[in-house]
Amino acid sequence: MHRARLLPLFLVPLGCGGPQVVGDALTACQQHLVDLTVQCRQAPKVAPSGGRATSGAPVVNEISNVDLGKIISSVGFQVRGEQHTVVKFAMPGPQSAIEAQIHNNEGNLRLYATRVTEEPASLALINEWNRTKRYSRAHIDSDGDAVLESDLDIRGGVTIHTIRGFIKIFGISSSAFFTELRKGRST
Repeated sequence: MHRARLLPLFLVPLGCGGPQVVGDALTACQQHLVDLTVQCRQAPKVAPSGGRATSGAPVVNEISNVDLGKIISSVGFQVRGEQHTVVKFAMPGPQSAIEAQIHNNEGNLRLYATRVTEEPASLALINEWNRTKRYSRAHIDSDGDAVLESDLDIRGGVTIHTIRGFIKIFGISSSAFFTELRKGRST
């Protein structure tokens, strides 16, 4: 009686030629990993601090409060002052200006906006914002006021254009956030 020889079969994951059953799948995957490793080694490197982005713009991994104030003003917000690692500014918002701060601490820029109100913010609205929106997070501070925050890590190097965009997007998000809160309180 003749016995059939059984060959090992492997299910090849996506990225290794698609899901197919082949006897030589392990070798194909190993070659795919070697190819990916070579591609990663040949990828362009991130510009070091003080270098230039591919656009030619200078790359920074730290920024002074004075320069942050200039960027904030260039976006159209009013700088209200600075102290140590914090630059305070006002953004136009629904019914009144939104008080904002940017914390400049060890390569991390944290934007923080709040508006003091008589009524506590709705946890349901805060949770809805966090569930459906990107680029910021909301919470209620220890005084019961709604807060919106966002972070930008600049330690790896960013352009001034990136910081400007970060502040602009936060301004748009803050206006939308506090509008939503106001609408939620009036219903």
